[in-house]
Amino acid sequence: MNPDFSTLGGQVAVVTGAGRGIGEIIARTLANAGVLVVLTGRSAAHLDAAVQNIRNSGGQAFSMTLDVTDAPAVKRCFEQIIEQFDTIDLLVNNAGNMGPLGKTWEVEPNQWWNTLETHLLGSFLCARAALEVMTRHRRGRIINIVSHAGVYRWPEASAYSVAKAALIKFTENVAVEAKSTRVKLFSLHPGIVIGAGLVSHLSEQPSIPGSDLAKLLAWVEQQRLAGNSVPPSACAQHVLELATGHFDALNGRYLTAHDDLSVLLAQAPQIQRSDALTLRLKPTDFNDPTDR
Repeated sequence: MNPDFSTLGGQVAVVTGAGRGIGEIIARTLANAGVLVVLTGRSAAHLDAAVQNIRNSGGQAFSMTLDVTDAPAVKRCFEQIIEQFDTIDLLVNNAGNMGPLGKTWEVEPNQWWNTLETHLLGSFLCARAALEVMTRHRRGRIINIVSHAGVYRWPEASAYSVAKAALIKFTENVAVEAKSTRVKLFSLHPGIVIGAGLVSHLSEQPSIPGSDLAKLLAWVEQQRLAGNSVPPSACAQHVLELATGHFDALNGRYLTAHDDLSVLLAQAPQIQRSDALTLRLKPTDFNDPTDR
């Protein structure tokens, strides 16, 4: 059985970091499926252009400028959304930055910590605000856009790697906490995306041969040539599929744009029993506090 996209009509979604790149593509994909989308980001100009493109295609879209690390601003933003639209059915936490590149003891500390704040604090604040209405209505889904850098190591990009690992673990914890409220959470790796997202933004910056940025861009190009990149539409399609609720049995899991969600859904009982697709050591290493 395939997901029923018709169920998305009339839903309300909030997408952070949606002025351009993957966030804008996710917002446009949701709007094309009949979802009313609120795009947030720091650039009013980018948001205005993205909203206009969606409306020109017949979709419903609105924008609100927002710095996701500003707690009072996040609170006001989500209160306004709920006041205007009554609910939030879907939150996509996409706002983020690459952070400083280089050996950890050589990068600027404030830049390193700002990366953690943008990815983790920003996602926490937005999730907390959305969960207030989702748990009250006993429905809703939160998709945190993460990275394989949070599952594996990424030397010389430690801020980004640590931030994404923390966000994956945050997803797992809140998924268990919210289980009784019927709210579902997922972490989703968009894959190596060429032409959109952080890679596109980095490629626009001047790089010095031999620099950390040059080495990163060279690695991305190697991955592209090896056929390991994916179009940005792959991530957006997964967001659309998860939003339908068809894959709720994968609640709390780390998913990627390379995954066939239908295959994983068929394996859901085994995934749940073995606690697969999560960040953990061997199951015997620690007792699960949720079992107490």
